[in-house]
Amino acid sequence: MQFDSMALTLILPVLGALVTGLVGNRWGRGISAVVASGSVFLSFLVVLSNLVTAWPAAEARSVDLWKWGTLTFGSGTTDIYFGLYIDALSLTLMTVITGVGFLIHWFSTEYMKGDSDFTRYFCYLNLFIAAMTLLVLANNFILLIIGWGGVGFASFALIGFWREKPSAAEAAKKAFVMNVVGDIGLMVAVFALFQNLHALDYATVLNDGVATILLDNNRGEWLPLVLLGLLVGAYAKSAQLPLHTWLPDAMEGPTPVSALIHAATMVTAGVYLLVRTHPLLELSPAFLQLVAVMGAVTAFYAACCALFQNDLKRVLAYSTMSQLGYMFLAVGLGAYGAAVFHLVTHAFFKALLFLAAGIVIHAAHGEQDMRRLGGLAKDIPFTAFMFGVGGLALAGMFPFAGFFSKEAILHAAHEQTFLFGMGALVALMTAFYTGRAYFMTFSGPQRVDSPHLPGGPTTLSCLILTVLSIGAGAFAAPLSAFFDPSHTVEGFQIHTEINASGIIVTLLVAASIALAWVMYGKGQQDKLGRNVTFNNFVRTGFQVDAAYLIWANGFRDLGRLCAHGVDRLFSTLLPGLISSSFWGMGRSLTETQTGQVRHYMVSIMLSVVVLLFYALLVGGGGLI
Repeated sequence: MQFDSMALTLILPVLGALVTGLVGNRWGRGISAVVASGSVFLSFLVVLSNLVTAWPAAEARSVDLWKWGTLTFGSGTTDIYFGLYIDALSLTLMTVITGVGFLIHWFSTEYMKGDSDFTRYFCYLNLFIAAMTLLVLANNFILLIIGWGGVGFASFALIGFWREKPSAAEAAKKAFVMNVVGDIGLMVAVFALFQNLHALDYATVLNDGVATILLDNNRGEWLPLVLLGLLVGAYAKSAQLPLHTWLPDAMEGPTPVSALIHAATMVTAGVYLLVRTHPLLELSPAFLQLVAVMGAVTAFYAACCALFQNDLKRVLAYSTMSQLGYMFLAVGLGAYGAAVFHLVTHAFFKALLFLAAGIVIHAAHGEQDMRRLGGLAKDIPFTAFMFGVGGLALAGMFPFAGFFSKEAILHAAHEQTFLFGMGALVALMTAFYTGRAYFMTFSGPQRVDSPHLPGGPTTLSCLILTVLSIGAGAFAAPLSAFFDPSHTVEGFQIHTEINASGIIVTLLVAASIALAWVMYGKGQQDKLGRNVTFNNFVRTGFQVDAAYLIWANGFRDLGRLCAHGVDRLFSTLLPGLISSSFWGMGRSLTETQTGQVRHYMVSIMLSVVVLLFYALLVGGGGLI
């Protein structure tokens, strides 16, 4: 057994959560915030130290901290260790988790200072960081499942943080149920792997020989089950069709929670899972094609929904779902490096957009309906600038970060007309709804009286993310070199050249933003909402939620019918029928007892005749 400094990235947030949760109220809010934020910042420094040490080429290492136990399932047995797997992928994601996580903690010290449950909030934040760290650093699938479930629990607590709000409680419940579906899928995949390989550590399961084992004539039939389980787990956690309905409602939590969970970390766990298990995915080209197509469809679906949203945070929520569709498209194309690259840039500009939206909501005294906002650029110009930078990065405008990562994905799809066309179309739609959100919020006549101005921590956190949203496009080449030693798959090479298609898409993106300015730049009435029926249909996500509700209610009513029917059958109808039958039989037999000898003699004679007839017909072979 050995110790690795990366273990501190798990220990520190856990300690921060324990201290904040147990004694935070006694020490005061200031110390609670320092402890919680400081533990995440120290974790970031540890990650940064390991990143610098590993640069420019990270070689994978697996560290077993201690033996946890022995797992036996069927004919398989393996030792389970509590261990860490550190490579380019985990270091990259840990940099995002701890770095962006710290900025969100810092932002929250100002944003949540008036909340009565201040210490509970920071305790939950640290628990989430710890669970996400375990998920990413686990060196075996058992620890992955524990981290996976921990992230789901922490997100449930954070989404429903304002538990006095019925809408927040419902949103938390929906997120929990949908994530449990993904948990079941992941566990089925893991048990199927163990049944075939008798191992659960990454070094064994994800090596080059796994293909030979899983495609063996005796074990190949398990492969679809493994891939389907991984897909269900990834789709539920990353809010992809059809397991996406929880994400828009999850905006009921505090805005920094939206930035942390639903922009930078949790929703990207599904992408991480598929990238981590890419040796398994590549065993089925048809499966990869399915992932690519569904990613493109999800990106288009979410972009359509975002076009018709009036709530600022729901626009950003659907845009998150759409950008995750881009990442799944890249995974399905085998462009894993492009998927991770877009994951990194998206974490920066989407966290920036959510935090800037939080400043807007505070400035507007809690209002987040864009139809009631407007003209805020006059009072909070720096926030308008930062939101604009994040919006341009989201739209994929050159030279912002989102342009380079989206261009890398579109380049990977350029040989497949349908997928490239869908990706380009979604880019144009993204530019338009981002411009629409910006102009409805910051341009036109001012509709908010005496806006509340942001404090220092909120502005500084957003400023750092603004710089990253502009300059993160330069990470493409270094990331390719960083991944190379530990991943020899061609898909980890990130396209870094700007080609003609990228230039054309950029010009069309600029045209889409210009169109949004023409339609909304001067505070004009929302023209997309003229057809109320169609508007409501798309705004509610094409009524997918309603379809789920009908399906769920149908099963609920069937269950109630069966339960009540069976209960009535065994408690009322069946006993009554039995008792009535016996009562009638008894009464009939009683009526035969007349007390007259001639009746008894006739009965005896008839019985003898019947018996003789039966004996002759059956026992004797018939009458002849």
